[in-house]
Amino acid sequence: MPNDKQWQAISNNEHTVDGKFWYGVTTTKIFCKPSCPSRLPHRNHVVIFTDPQEALQNGFRPCKRCRPMEEIVSNQVWVDEIEYVLQTYYMQKLSLKELANIVHGDPSYLRHTYQKTLV
Repeated sequence: MPNDKQWQAISNNEHTVDGKFWYGVTTTKIFCKPSCPSRLPHRNHVVIFTDPQEALQNGFRPCKRCRPMEEIVSNQVWVDEIEYVLQTYYMQKLSLKELANIVHGDPSYLRHTYQKTLV
């Protein structure tokens, strides 16, 4: 769980601490830079990493929105994450916007990419 200073940086999307730590969200297995503009996760679902390789070794994937490894996340990796979320939350009625928030993406782009990759 993040300390108070780290949590404040995540909450405020502070660019000044990018590269000093990364955070992962345990419910989605996605990791981000502190400046990520995605929806703020619950603090108790956040773990801190000292480098992106540590996040990868712990089974987290890079955020498609903030690109914490400065690389583009492949569409297949993202579609696999969408599939995981759909299977995990199948009992809930998730809107496209809610799904996009969970997997850190734009709703329109998510729909387009998902359809294109699966067809």
